[in-house]
Amino acid sequence: MCIASDSESPDFVFKKAYTRLNRVFTEKYGWPLFLSLTEQDAYNFEILRVPVNNSITEMDMLVLSLVKILIDSLNEKSISKRLTGNYEKLVGSISKIEAWLCESNIENYNEHIKFLRNLQELRSSGTGHRKGKGYQKITKKLDVKKENYAETFSCLLKDATNFLTFMELNIENLK
Repeated sequence: MCIASDSESPDFVFKKAYTRLNRVFTEKYGWPLFLSLTEQDAYNFEILRVPVNNSITEMDMLVLSLVKILIDSLNEKSISKRLTGNYEKLVGSISKIEAWLCESNIENYNEHIKFLRNLQELRSSGTGHRKGKGYQKITKKLDVKKENYAETFSCLLKDATNFLTFMELNIENLK
């Protein structure tokens, strides 16, 4: 029947949701939720995919890219301007978006913040530093499957997409 359809692969779904949320967010607030990647970092978005081989090297690279796209690119400065409480001591984009969601009385944001913190911990304990007890702990928490990194990373992408969808669904309720 040759009817074109969108891919259901988690990487394509994530990229589409990410782009859509940033566009909708910019239209609503006049600033993007995620800062544009620099020319030197743009490849992180382009290469994001479900792993094609079952190697820890590829998994580490993709986790690092996902963190750069999803957490490191959060528009911390603009989010901070939206906060009305005394949050000068807040450090990091995850804490700031958590405070914003809390101030806005958004329900059920905790699971998404937990996911972002776990993803950041996976990067910190796995890619950013030597793998030790912290890495073993977070891989158990995230159910990282050594035999199937493609499945594991697909789950991370699905959780990341769930966060993006959550933000888009709550865009009208953010103060």
